[in-house]
Amino acid sequence: MLYTDSAVAGETAGYDMGLIMLASVDGRRADEVLAYARETQHKKTICGLAVGLAFISYVWSTEQTEDTVTMFLAEKVKIPFRFILLYGDVYTVALAYVGSSNNGAIRKLLHVVVSDTSDDVHRAAVISLASVLFKNPGQVPRNVQLLSESYNPHVHCGATLALGTACAETRLQDPVDILGPMTKDPVDFVRQGAFVASRMILVQQSEASSPPTSSTPSLYVNIVADKHKDPMARFGVALGQGHIEAGGRNVTISLQSRAGSRNTSAIVGMVLFCQFWYWYPLAHCACLAFEPTAIIGLNGDLKTLKFEFISNAKPSLFAYPPPTKPPTKESVGKVATAVLSTTAKAKARERTKEKEKAAATANDGESEPKVEARGDVEMKVDEPSHSVSPAGDISPITSTVSNLPEASKSEGKALESKKRKSEPSFEKLSNFSRIIPA
Repeated sequence: MLYTDSAVAGETAGYDMGLIMLASVDGRRADEVLAYARETQHKKTICGLAVGLAFISYVWSTEQTEDTVTMFLAEKVKIPFRFILLYGDVYTVALAYVGSSNNGAIRKLLHVVVSDTSDDVHRAAVISLASVLFKNPGQVPRNVQLLSESYNPHVHCGATLALGTACAETRLQDPVDILGPMTKDPVDFVRQGAFVASRMILVQQSEASSPPTSSTPSLYVNIVADKHKDPMARFGVALGQGHIEAGGRNVTISLQSRAGSRNTSAIVGMVLFCQFWYWYPLAHCACLAFEPTAIIGLNGDLKTLKFEFISNAKPSLFAYPPPTKPPTKESVGKVATAVLSTTAKAKARERTKEKEKAAATANDGESEPKVEARGDVEMKVDEPSHSVSPAGDISPITSTVSNLPEASKSEGKALESKKRKSEPSFEKLSNFSRIIPA
């Protein structure tokens, strides 16, 4: 496949070779890959080969990593798209020092961010900070905050994916605050990364445990429903919602095992997921980082057991979100007939003419005006009588009506307090239940 001179097939072959020789430290194969990278003219093929070489150097020693980086820097001058090998160099450093929080690796990646001229290399260098620091997610917002304010949108995009990868399932407030303004960025792919990263951070979180999750679903629904939004932002919303709804909300994203060691398949999967910039199908590789959050009890014969256990937490903290209500069909009622202004004016003229005729006929007799005057006097007397009566004695009916809002408020508060008090501080769960780390 590599020698078919096809861009897409060559890129796929580069990824596959790196996955097959993951952490193999095979120098002879690496030389063959570099030899073909000198000959080909396809940018996508060189990108796949560069990431494949980074997979070969997974968790190498420091000396071997430095030799590989030096080789990349020397070879990048001989290759048409020389910046792509530096792109692979960045991932080589990230995978060699994965999860180590090595200061030298962080310094090298930050130096590439500020000194290189390629936007792709800038983005990859910022994303690689997550691979080095994912065991200390609290340090990532501090290192990425200044980069998120850069003038380069590619650095912004890298910052979003770095925060989402390193701070996944942590519900930290600092990365959420950094990603908030990025969801309104004028650049479409920056918004795309922000939508993906924000859902990765808030995965497996409820509204009771993490208040920022309450306003996010409505924002995502509005963006998906609006056909005028740009496609990249809508694609980011789809990816982010897919991450948080993965496995029926019964999985989480974790780059380390329960014992705290590196989860190789999850790390490799997230590196491939970040390559969806070049090839959208690679977004499915994020599934390699999913870890189930459920308790499944089996006996020696692999048969299910019936048992119950107690969760010492309020049910609302780890509850599933309420089901989405389907859109209701609005019944179409009768529309009021429109009345033209010309017809209204004609009817007004007819009414005025009838009044004038009635007044003319009333003025013909002498006794009729006196009756009309008496009628007018009676009407004038009746008006103040009606206006005075409500202002005089206050009836008990009006007083009770005025008191109704206060009574309803007090009743509502009493009901809310009863609901709050009625929620237990623990719950009993049975086998095959969702268990989320607190």
